[in-house]
Amino acid sequence: TIVVSPLAPDVDDQRLKVMFLGCGEIRRLGVRRDLKTGDSLGYGWVTFNSLDAVDKALDLDGTNV
Repeated sequence: TIVVSPLAPDVDDQRLKVMFLGCGEIRRLGVRRDLKTGDSLGYGWVTFNSLDAVDKALDLDGTNV
């Protein structure tokens, strides 16, 4: 599992998925949201099915995806 931040306010689960599909098979993911407003908290997480996919995702560190 990797944590992804900062995320733009308009990034939703689907967009987060598209950002990381090229890294490998995704098991689960989510954008954290305020429970009252539903607004993005600016970060999310992605769980991959393999360590190779995690390594590929970590190679994106510091880039705008």
